[in-house]
Amino acid sequence: MMRGQESRVITLPEPLRILSPSQVSQIDRYLAELTSFGRITLIKRDGKLRFIERTESLEPLPYERALSSQRK
Repeated sequence: MMRGQESRVITLPEPLRILSPSQVSQIDRYLAELTSFGRITLIKRDGKLRFIERTESLEPLPYERALSSQRK
């Protein structure tokens, strides 16, 4: 759990069918850690969650921007 956050217990209207409680927690943690341009992709295979892909767009460093502008 991240600092300053409280733990919550929730009751779902129906049981989880694919995700485990720990996977739900992990996905929530990844979402909280994303930068402003990020994406989480869940990949299901054979009826189970197999991969959690995290994609983030980072602003290039100043020297990388200078190099790319010189190439144009």
